Amino acid sequence: MTIQEIAALRRSGHLAEATEAAEKEFARNANKFTAGALFWCLNDQLKNQSAGDVAAIVERMKSLYNDHCPEDEYMQKSLASAERLVLPHYLELKQALENAKQGADAIAPQREFSSYYDGGELAPQLYPDFGWLTYYALKQTAPDDANKRKNLLNLYLTQVSDLD
Repeated sequence: MTIQEIAALRRSGHLAEATEAAEKEFARNANKFTAGALFWCLNDQLKNQSAGDVAAIVERMKSLYNDHCPEDEYMQKSLASAERLVLPHYLELKQALENAKQGADAIAPQREFSSYYDGGELAPQLYPDFGWLTYYALKQTAPDDANKRKNLLNLYLTQVSDLD
């Protein structure tokens, strides 16, 4: 099967068939094109949450990228997103942030993630999301609670400077 046919299968929603075909093509002829086809099938599995062992898939994607396509910027960006999925606290932070965006309490989850941040348990890749959660907690803090607002703002600014 050609790379174009594999891509068409993947785009048309036949991800299992596309992945199987990409695996076969890659086993038969490992090069940047077959590696790319397999990489994007695995990426779609992660996006569609049809992946079994997320860590194993991310490692496979990393291997395909490093061994066959190290200069591909699109793959590099997708790999960075995929690697976040296996970080400790990622899913909880993502859910807390989504809830806060919808108007749910951001203060309690922000306190919880502050303890992870203070304890060095929060990966630097998650600082931007934690910053947004802190922003929502700051928005929900009463305007007359100046001390709490000052502490949240200081934490937010610390997180931003930690990214540099």
